[in-house]
Parts: sequence; C-alpha cells; structure tokens
Amino acid sequence: MSDLITPRVLKLHEACRYVGLSEGTFLNSIGREVPPLRMSPGRKGWDRLALDRWVDARTRESEAGSDAFKVAQEEAPLDYLIS
Repeated sequence: MSDLITPRVLKLHEACRYVGLSEGTFLNSIGREVPPLRMSPGRKGWDRLALDRWVDARTRESEAGSDAFKVAQEEAPLDYLIS
C-alpha cells in the first residue's frame, strides 16, 4: 500500500496543474469563482473538491451548449451555419 496522500488543499501551482491551466489563466477564471482558503497568515490554497465542482459545472454547461448546437443543426442546418 502506498504512503502517498492526495492533498485536499492545493497550493497555487498544484491547483493549476490539477485543472491543467497556467497560473494567469487559473487566477483569471477559476480563481475568481473559487476563492482560496486562508490556511495561515501568508498561506492560501484551493480546495480540490471545490475545483472539481467548478469543473463539473463547466462540463454541464458545455454539454448543454453542445445539445443546443445539435438541435439547431437538426432543425435548420444551413440557416444555423449562415447566422
């Protein structure tokens, strides 16, 4: 059995790696919606489960948008491309 523990609270570089974004992109997107936890003076981190919820919500939005695109294409495929 492994002695490795998956951290619940991630430092900035770990959170960026976890979601696959650069620090700038992370701070300007997820970082604005998922506030960091203040672990101690001068130390903050992001809750891994909160990051999962954020990604799950974006996935649902993306899937909903994809469904709308499919419906529009089926109803009027050429009109949708022109508009």
